[in-house]
Amino acid sequence: MLDQRSITACLRTKMTTLSIVLGASAAAQLPAIAQAATIDKTPPRVTAFALGGVVDATAQDAAAIAHMTITDDLSGVESVILTLRSPSGAQAVSRWDELNTGLRTYSGDFAVGAQTFSQTGQAFSRFSEAGTWTVDSLFINDLAGNSTSYTASDLAAFGPTTVSVVKDGPWDSIAPILISGEVGPAKVSLSAPPKGTPAARALPPVVAGAVHGFDPGNGVSSGLYWAQIEMVLFDKDGHFVDQFVLDGRSDGPGLAETTVRVAGHVRPDQAPGKYVVNAVMLTDIAGNNNAIWDNLAAAFPKGMTVTLTR
Repeated sequence: MLDQRSITACLRTKMTTLSIVLGASAAAQLPAIAQAATIDKTPPRVTAFALGGVVDATAQDAAAIAHMTITDDLSGVESVILTLRSPSGAQAVSRWDELNTGLRTYSGDFAVGAQTFSQTGQAFSRFSEAGTWTVDSLFINDLAGNSTSYTASDLAAFGPTTVSVVKDGPWDSIAPILISGEVGPAKVSLSAPPKGTPAARALPPVVAGAVHGFDPGNGVSSGLYWAQIEMVLFDKDGHFVDQFVLDGRSDGPGLAETTVRVAGHVRPDQAPGKYVVNAVMLTDIAGNNNAIWDNLAAAFPKGMTVTLTR
């Protein structure tokens, strides 16, 4: 029986003959037919998984070890994101591999939660919660854009999905809280470059702000690390129209109370109108997250809107 590659090769080999018999215009359609037959429409799949080891959260580059094998029979595995969650659910660590190419087989023993392979707030640290951590999710994409996800119960069919985290001393499993914030300027022109920059560079306008927060911790405070303000434009009926975000990091580690400067560019094609602060997200160094949606007006006494004009 001919496989897909053989069929495609046969079609290409006979193109010259078919051009004579059918005419060039009809024969020109055949490569598209052959290509369509080989488009990858199937997401990658896990064929092996096991989480193991005991994590000493106080050690340098502490990590859980995930034995994984993921296969994709055509375009290849392009990205893998594995997340583990703490016993209370307040903390999480992740490993995010962007391969920038397609691998038919992605296999090995991968460190999850190691500081070297993770962003701050997504790695094990001396502030991590002790106890049994469990797989929260595994997201996989291939080069053709097909994606799939697995939960702990899905992966349990292959092997263990938990790991024990040990440490001496207290940990921080309490998320930061919002004290106040500000955004500005109140009006921004989408057609004018940022002040002091040449128009020829066509830099997109900038909106800036600040978030003042406090990380209480429980026994120890890891410190506020990252803040984001989500600005949203709604229509007169309250329906979503467009958005942009402002984000930034704190000046240093271990700052229980601090102000994080945030900023972000708006797109040249951004819908004009009055954008309002819709949410504020705070993350501490231990990885505890807090998304604030309610009572934001009280936290932004200087105003919580930015109007974009043409």
